[in-house]
Amino acid sequence: MTQLLRLVKVTRTHIREEDDVVHPGVYTPGARDFAEDARRNVFGLLSERPGEEAYQALIGLAESGYYKNFEDWLRRKARLKAEMDSERLPLVVSPDVV
Repeated sequence: MTQLLRLVKVTRTHIREEDDVVHPGVYTPGARDFAEDARRNVFGLLSERPGEEAYQALIGLAESGYYKNFEDWLRRKARLKAEMDSERLPLVVSPDVV
């Protein structure tokens, strides 16, 4: 998890959203688009990972300054993650069910 969190911070630092390419009209992906996808995918890996460690990582990102103006969004995402994680119940198979 530590390495994934570090990768999120590196991609956020070096693939800045303010430099993202806007494609008016026809979309032809280029290297920058692939970098933007990588930034989103790395964050997605962290945010979709179950467990308290991922929750704490999202809270830490909200407090770190890596996501300026998105602190509230990160806290909401962390809260939703905690809710989803708490709703996962183990599957119990009854011997009466065929």
